Amino acid sequence: MKNRFKITRIMAALLVSGGIGYADVNMQEGLWETVSTMEMTGMPMPMSMPPMTYRQCITKKELIPKQKKEEEQNCKITKQETDGDTVKWEIICSGEGAMKGKGEITYRGKTFEGTIITEVNNPEMGTMKMTTHLKGQYIGECKK
Repeated sequence: MKNRFKITRIMAALLVSGGIGYADVNMQEGLWETVSTMEMTGMPMPMSMPPMTYRQCITKKELIPKQKKEEEQNCKITKQETDGDTVKWEIICSGEGAMKGKGEITYRGKTFEGTIITEVNNPEMGTMKMTTHLKGQYIGECKK
């Protein structure tokens, strides 16, 4: 259970937004609800985590979905680029739960879909690969 909690915290850190750059992607700025599901391999038994749902304001200046507690993680977006309506990024987290990963989401006006693939080196279990699937939906204006 302790490892599951650590893995959940790491997965949450993957959704960090670096606020890098500006892009004119086809997306509605405002309040979005994101549902993430994660699969893990490289463990004695592959496993899936229950879906996580969270809400946040997303703008064209900060296109990568994130959760509130990521500031506690030592994570940094090292690269971000847009190609049409697709946003791609790379992330590195240091300290406890050190990992590296790549993410990609494609906006379609008021929805998006994407994937984050990460590798975590766990001293007890070795290298674990996590694939997080993201689905987002615009739900309204952000509260000021």
